Amino acid sequence: MRIKKWKLGILLPFWLAQCTNLYFSETMVTETTPDDGQLNVQCSTSVAVSFNEPMSKDTIFGNHDATTDCFGTIQISDDDFATCAPFNGDPLASDNDTKFIFYPNISLLSGSTYKIKVTNLVSSAEGKNMSSDYTQVIGFLVK
Repeated sequence: MRIKKWKLGILLPFWLAQCTNLYFSETMVTETTPDDGQLNVQCSTSVAVSFNEPMSKDTIFGNHDATTDCFGTIQISDDDFATCAPFNGDPLASDNDTKFIFYPNISLLSGSTYKIKVTNLVSSAEGKNMSSDYTQVIGFLVK
């Protein structure tokens, strides 16, 4: 029988940890679209963020004001988040609330590299927050 060590140091049989969902996996970003490092992205692209578990829709939002302030739990920026592109309304949720699609309220600037940021204020449906912010390392280049 395989034994799984629980985060608190308690040893549980592997099957018991699976059946009771005691893995306590960390809430995390699993994919962003456009991809980190992607080139030749259309200026009218949508932005999508996927998570490893269903998320609380109330905690997934971006700036949809006419300002370029960086607020909200999902942000895109071409200047290391000094300013952010606003989104057109609330995101569309899909894939059992694990994927959220945003549409920028402006055309992204040609030749600019944008990064997607997800703050640790996002919360899973179970109430778990990410342990830290997620920010694309390279970003995506708009053609």
